[in-house]
This record gives sequence, structure tokens and C-alpha cells, in this order.
Amino acid sequence: MLARLRWPQRLLAALFCTSLATTLMGASGLLSTAPVLVLFPFRYAEGLDPRYSTDYIAKLGASMTAVGGVKIVMGDPATTPENFLHTTKVDNGDFYLTGYIAPPVNGAMSVIEQIVSARSGTVVWANTAHIGADKDITDQGPIVQNALLTYATRGYFAILNPTPKPAAAPPTSAPKKNGISPVGSSSGPSGKGLDKPPLQLPNEAYGFSSGPTAPPKIYASASRPTRFVVLPITGKTVPPVIRTFAGAALVTALSRHGQTAAQGDPEQTQHPLLRGPQICAQTGGTYIVWGDVRTKSSDATNGNDMWTEAYINVAVYDCRTQKLESVAKPLYGGAFSWKTAVDRAANLAVTDYLLKVSTVAHF
Repeated sequence: MLARLRWPQRLLAALFCTSLATTLMGASGLLSTAPVLVLFPFRYAEGLDPRYSTDYIAKLGASMTAVGGVKIVMGDPATTPENFLHTTKVDNGDFYLTGYIAPPVNGAMSVIEQIVSARSGTVVWANTAHIGADKDITDQGPIVQNALLTYATRGYFAILNPTPKPAAAPPTSAPKKNGISPVGSSSGPSGKGLDKPPLQLPNEAYGFSSGPTAPPKIYASASRPTRFVVLPITGKTVPPVIRTFAGAALVTALSRHGQTAAQGDPEQTQHPLLRGPQICAQTGGTYIVWGDVRTKSSDATNGNDMWTEAYINVAVYDCRTQKLESVAKPLYGGAFSWKTAVDRAANLAVTDYLLKVSTVAHF
């Protein structure tokens, strides 16, 4: 009777071990089937020979096919950018590669490469390659392949690369003075004492400092794509604190209206008048937003606080069409608090401009 009761438990254990082994085998083989990557001709700067685009894709596709691990499908050169995602799904593709070829500088061209997921429609990897010879294109094959497989197998990383446990530190003993252990040490006369730690401040003793530590700022990047990327807001007549608050207020207002938004790193992005495709690749955003803010305050009267008028101008660069949309008219917000005034202007910039532009931009 007891032996019969153990069989279900053994069977469950066997099934668990089999499923775990299957998972590990699938992870170690990266994927059960190679991901399908569709290559479309890159956009190119005005004045460049169109053959730069077609030759680049043909040579890159041949290089990736030689490397293996990814199934390459050459997309129809006549496909327009707005149909890349639909065409990829029709071709049973998992991802597609697109990009932009900039004019040559000092004999080398900067080529922006973007891998887009057919499932989410977002950029999952971006890179800027500097091409001076055919070999440079061939060398891009392993780079693109490694980026694609790394993203496709990201769910197996914790299984294949578990975090090792930290090694236990060896026990320490107090130093001896003149050959005699100090009182209270583990090697003292009694042999039972322990080293006493130095006195700590109350906060340190409980594991936290006397002041809160601000979390590190996380800016938009291609690894964390969002629909809107808000670049640093300018404003010659306002202090930096108002400019910073205006950018954060735009992100908050976009999030409040169901949009994914993040702020762009001011040291990497700057303003996209001439560098739109590069900023799109760096941030992974769909719409790049920037603008300026100005405020005007009146003196307090009749015991009231100072009234502040805030005006925000915003503009949008569409990463998918690579076009600059028209600049919005100044959006106004007023309040007795400058923060409330700026927040109201930012909310109008979102509802009266940004959401409308993002809705009609591709139709």
C-alpha cells in the first residue's frame, strides 16, 4: 500500500524534471527555430545614389546568412516604411531591419540600423555603423545577429546565467598587542568573547542614512522604448528649475493620458533639427518632443499670492516618417503657483497638440 502511494509523487517529480530539462535544452540551443529577420532598404540622405541602400542590404543579408542562426528574408524594395510592419507579418517575420544612411564624411558613411519587433512594433535594438569599405558592411553581420539573438533569448538569461551567491567572508579576530589578545576578543583569556563593533549612529544601526537618497535618473534609451521622448525644454528667460519642471510636467501629462513617455538624456540627444534619425535610434522613441517655456509673473495684490502666466511651445519629430511636424502655438496656463501654471500649460500641450499629432501623423 505504501509503495503504491509513492508512485504518484515519483511521477510528478519525473514530469517536473523532464519539463525543466526541456526548458534548459531549449535555452541552451537559443531558440527551437531561428528567428526570421526581414531586411528592407534603408532610407538615405538627399543626393545619395539609391544603390547605396540596396547594396548595403544585399551585402548585409549575405553576411548574416553566412553567419547563420537567423533566417534572412529580403523585403520588397518598393515597400513603404508605413507598411514595413504589415509586410513583415505577412512574410512570417519575427523582426525587421530598417535604418538611415547619412552623407559621407571623410570617406565614411554613418548608417543607423534599427531592429523592430513584429510583435510590439517597437525598436528593440539600434546601432550606428561607420562604413568605409565593403568589409565594414560584412563585419556588421555578426553584430546584428548577436543583437537579435540576445534580445530573442533574453527570457533564458536568468536560467543560463544564474547569479552566484557571494562567498562568505572569513572570520576576523582583533590584532594582538604585545602578544596578548585584547579583552572581549574571540581569542581572549576566556575564549568566549567576541569583537565588539564600533558604536553607530541610530540611523546607521538600523540600516538607513539620515537623509533619503534620490533614485538615479533613468533616461529614454533604445533598450526601454517609449512612444514619446521629451528632450530638455529650453527657455532663455526662465531659470533651470522651471525648464526642468516643464519637461517633467510634459512626461507626467502624457502618462496621465495613457501614453508611454520618458525624458531624453540632455548629454546625448539635444535637439533633433538635423539629427532626428540618430536620436530616434538612441532613444527608441516614436515621437521626439522638444520645445521652450516662458513665464510671466505679476506682483501680489490685495493679499493674494503672485499670479504666474506660463506658455509652452512644443514641436514633434516623427521617427517613422522621419518628418518634422508643425510647431504648436503657445499653450497657456495660469495660476497663483508657477508650478501649477506650468503644469496646466503642459497638459494643454498634450491634449491640444501632441495627442492630435500622433493620431493623424500617419494618415
